[in-house]
Amino acid sequence: MTALSEILTWSESAPAWLRDALRRIVTSAELTDADLVALAELCKLPHGLSTSEAKPDPLSPKHIPAPSDAGAVALSSITHVSDVNALAPNEAALTPPRHGRLLDSTILDRAVLRQ
Repeated sequence: MTALSEILTWSESAPAWLRDALRRIVTSAELTDADLVALAELCKLPHGLSTSEAKPDPLSPKHIPAPSDAGAVALSSITHVSDVNALAPNEAALTPPRHGRLLDSTILDRAVLRQ
């Protein structure tokens, strides 16, 4: 299951305005001022605070792009951090090769590179 499919499943019990916002983000990646105004009106509708005729267009399977054959994405390091757990500002944390998670804290202490 892709991350977007999981978001779609999670959103099924969310308010209509949120599902509409998710659709807008998935399909255009950036919300415009007009989008924000429309979403504000959708938030007001269930409470009788808007006279808008707008109807929500919730995120649905048709909005989820097909999985790509571009290959796996691997996280190799995290840099330029600030206020992140035990990492000092501007340190880099390496991730192990062939693994998608950070090293446990004892190994991470040895793997942190000072810049």
